[in-house]
Amino acid sequence: MSSYPSYPTPGIEPAAKTSGMAIASLVTGIFGLSLIAIILGFIARKQIRESMGAQSGEGLATAGIILGFVWLALSAICSCIVLIISFSSTGYYY
Repeated sequence: MSSYPSYPTPGIEPAAKTSGMAIASLVTGIFGLSLIAIILGFIARKQIRESMGAQSGEGLATAGIILGFVWLALSAICSCIVLIISFSSTGYYY
């Protein structure tokens, strides 16, 4: 027998599983499917927060949401530019 005290071995906690919706939000945000990325991102963040640590990927979901809003803003800006150019070239002035 050893004279040293024995300490319990710390348990290894399983790693949190990355949310599939968070990954999907990021991928759709990269490819420019803005509304889908935003919706999936918000759903994923809610599920991750409610999972009590069983799921991870909140950063991925947030990145998907941000990319979705960036694509949405770029689409709106491009649409305005196209409308301005098309109205100015046809002679319609309001």
